[in-house]
Amino acid sequence: MKIISFEIYYQKKLCLSYSHIDAIDKIIEIAEKNEKTTIIAIGAITNVALAIKLAPQIISKIKVVWLGGHSPILKDNQEFNFRQDIQAVQEVFNSGVELVVIPCKGVSSHLSISIYELEHYLNENTKPNQFLKTVYLNFMQSQITTPEGKIGFSKVIWDLAPIAYEINPDWFKTKCINCPKVLDNGVYEQTTNQHKITFASYLSRDKIFHDFFMKLGEPNE
Repeated sequence: MKIISFEIYYQKKLCLSYSHIDAIDKIIEIAEKNEKTTIIAIGAITNVALAIKLAPQIISKIKVVWLGGHSPILKDNQEFNFRQDIQAVQEVFNSGVELVVIPCKGVSSHLSISIYELEHYLNENTKPNQFLKTVYLNFMQSQITTPEGKIGFSKVIWDLAPIAYEINPDWFKTKCINCPKVLDNGVYEQTTNQHKITFASYLSRDKIFHDFFMKLGEPNE
C-alpha cells in the first residue's frame, strides 16, 4: 500500500477545465502503478475528484481519507474544506470509491492544544518543532486583541486527524453507513445506497497528541 497526501488549493473548481495540474496527474500515476493507494486529502477534495473523473479505472485501486464536512447527523455543513468545492464532494461520494470521512465539527475539533503544551512537550532544537510553534504563535497573535486574550487560548491542529487515522484507526470511533447524497446546498441526504462509506464520530485526542509529541522529539517529562 502506498500513501500519498495533498494539501493544494486551486482557484479553479471541478466544473472548470482541467489543464494537467501536477497533483492530479501524480494521483493517477501512483494509483495505476500500485495495487492499493491511500490518499489523505486535506483541504478541498478537488484534486481527488478530478483524478477520479479523468481516470475512473483508479477507483478500485484507491482509498480516500478526507478531512472535511461535518457529521451526517448535522444539517449544517458550513465547513471550509467542504464548501470550497461541493461539486467535487459530489463526484467523490458518487464514485463508489472506498472513502473515510473525518468530520471537522465534533471530531477533528477535539484536537485543540495550547501554546504551553507545545512549548512543554516539543524539543526546541528541531526545525519542525520550531516551525510549528512559530506558526501557532503567529496565529495566536493575529487572534488576540487584549493582553488577557491569551488566557485559555487554544488552537485546533486539524490536519493531524486524517493522518492519525491511518497511523492507528483504533484511536477513532467510526460507523459504516450508506453513502449519503450530497445536495447542491451541501446538505447530506440519507439514502438506501448499497455503496458504504465510513464516517468517524469520535477521536481520542490524548492518544493522538501522545503519539505526535513522541514522534516529534524527546518531550520534557
